[in-house]
Amino acid sequence: MVIASTTFLRAEPKAVPYVTSNTHYMVLQSLDFSWSGTQTLSNVHEGVFYIKQNKRLSFYLDDGRCLFDDEWEVPSETYNRPYFDGGAAVVRKQLPGWKYQYYILYKDGRMKELEPGLKNVSQFCDGLALMQKADYKWTFIDLSGNHVFPNLSVNGKDYQCIIRPLSEGLRGYLSAGNRWGFIDAEGNIKIQPQFKAVKDFHEGFALALDNDGLCVINTKGEVAFRVKGSCSAGDLYKRNEFGDMR
Repeated sequence: MVIASTTFLRAEPKAVPYVTSNTHYMVLQSLDFSWSGTQTLSNVHEGVFYIKQNKRLSFYLDDGRCLFDDEWEVPSETYNRPYFDGGAAVVRKQLPGWKYQYYILYKDGRMKELEPGLKNVSQFCDGLALMQKADYKWTFIDLSGNHVFPNLSVNGKDYQCIIRPLSEGLRGYLSAGNRWGFIDAEGNIKIQPQFKAVKDFHEGFALALDNDGLCVINTKGEVAFRVKGSCSAGDLYKRNEFGDMR
């Protein structure tokens, strides 16, 4: 548990969260978390969280040790907030001329400087991230920052959805033709890009949107049945509108 002030230490019984003598917690002092403040406290992912103060990020382990000092920035102010997945997270530093240098931070304290001139880098998900190079082309990278799956022509413009989890051995990806398909863990195309939008596979099925509307597909990409009603690609991405198949 991370507590932003000592207020909760004076909490009455039944308060949420209620700190007892058995609670493992740390107190962060001198942070302004008011409505007008510039500080942000992230959620904990894989035992790591960050504190953002005046656009600078410092990373801490959940036992209170500082993992990285406040020299890093969020890769984007509106999306792509850093979180650790597979022991790695993506951050950046600002350079002169409004250029940025991207880095991979590792939970063991290591860091890796990525190639210069990058336009965007997503966070990692199940061992992969997407990188937009200086020529504006997109490619997958692994946790070491190495380019993988050169056979794939990838589109990263739908930035909130581009990197998808590996679910039941299949990962949705957006092709350069602006259609979604599925690859396996080795980057082999298992379902050809043909859908306007897709959700992830669960129990052998996934929701998808094709030219004829909303449907449920199997792991071969075949339409198992169609769903009545209209739907846009944006609607399908909203988790409060359409969930994954369960």
